[in-house]
Amino acid sequence: MKIHDGNLPASSALTDTQVAVLKADLMALLREQARRYTLHASTSLPQETLEELMASLCYTLGINPSGDPALLKPFVGKNLFSLYSEGKKRLEQRVRQARRTIRQLCQCVPDMGNAALRHTLSSLLFLLDRYDMRFFAHRIPGEIVYPLISPVPETLLGVDYALAYMDELATEIRLTSCFAQHRCLSLLDGMSSRWRDLPLNITRPAAENALALTVLQDNPRRLYLTDEQRRSLVLLMQRMTQGQVLRLFTQAADTLSACLAPEDPSLHILLHAAAKDLAPRARTAAVSGTLSHVFFSFGVPAGPTSCSMD
Repeated sequence: MKIHDGNLPASSALTDTQVAVLKADLMALLREQARRYTLHASTSLPQETLEELMASLCYTLGINPSGDPALLKPFVGKNLFSLYSEGKKRLEQRVRQARRTIRQLCQCVPDMGNAALRHTLSSLLFLLDRYDMRFFAHRIPGEIVYPLISPVPETLLGVDYALAYMDELATEIRLTSCFAQHRCLSLLDGMSSRWRDLPLNITRPAAENALALTVLQDNPRRLYLTDEQRRSLVLLMQRMTQGQVLRLFTQAADTLSACLAPEDPSLHILLHAAAKDLAPRARTAAVSGTLSHVFFSFGVPAGPTSCSMD
């Protein structure tokens, strides 16, 4: 479907006349946007620009051109120009919320030295202040290179994606803060000597080691697993099916969440996501006979710190 043509998918929920009226209204709105974009000099623009303007309009209106056509029914008989104005007001509120959120994140995120996290935060801070909700509202206002444990759905666009990303990142930071920072840093050094330069998630190793220690009924805040504990986990998971390993770690997520932050449902959801991602990797590694590349040891600290193993 060519978005800039104003084509709408056929639907048994809409008559041909209703589809034709919606298409005409969208094209009228697009022509007005084109005039504004060219400072009323023209409505003739390259195809790529028209597609971008139409994508921005659809996002602001709440129309998903590739979604279920039945969802277009609430727009039938409505003034799209008025709905677009209402959509812009909603976006303005979301942008204000996003700007507050990124400033709070920049203040509370501990600087552990990861370049990807630094770049993502500074990019969101910079581009949210320059977010163009008039013509390119669907574009994500930030160069996001730092990966999350539980990625944001790609169906989200614009400031909605940025807000969802920041909410998820804030949860990860809360989880990281449950553990002593020097232990997290030592664990990251054990994972890779280049973790500061690579786009690696800095919460995942702590979450996964804590889940493993919970399975072993040891103190999860230690984060440190001995070789003997890894061998115990290998023997345990070698006797289990993939489904049993998944249940093992999701139950550990329940226990760990109750231990670390019983009043934080977002952290509980995050730990479940981490457990579901961990289970198949841990089971595969256990079958091969080693978990050293799943549950990392402490490495040599990058700076002068003291870290005991107990």
